[in-house]
Amino acid sequence: MKTDTKITVRISKMELDAIDDFLVRHPEYKTRSDFIRFAAMKELEILDKMQYQEESVTVNLNKKLINTFSDLVELGLFKDIGEVVDYFFSRFVQSRKFEEELALLLQGYSGTDRLIDNYRAQQEDRLSGRLRKGKGELHDK
Repeated sequence: MKTDTKITVRISKMELDAIDDFLVRHPEYKTRSDFIRFAAMKELEILDKMQYQEESVTVNLNKKLINTFSDLVELGLFKDIGEVVDYFFSRFVQSRKFEEELALLLQGYSGTDRLIDNYRAQQEDRLSGRLRKGKGELHDK
């Protein structure tokens, strides 16, 4: 027993022609209704992700990794490469390996951070000294 609800959608001739052209190239959509239903659901999914997404990041992957991720998508394990990247990145972050790598990275920067902080403080002191000098309050020798 079908429980679909029928609706009326107004669409321009140009938009309908574009949909029909697409359907000719993509026979997996049997009818205009199938395509419009799919497109509407996909758009809802995208809008939902955008609503909860704080920031988008571009990741450059080497060809071998792209091929591997594409194979996983073709096997039906993931819907797209973005989902594969999300999955493996989430697993990496949840593991102790992420903490270990982060600790190694930060060890190399601990001394550098102090140097940068000292440099910034010196720059701020120079800037504030110039500002006071301009007001006649401080004079360099």
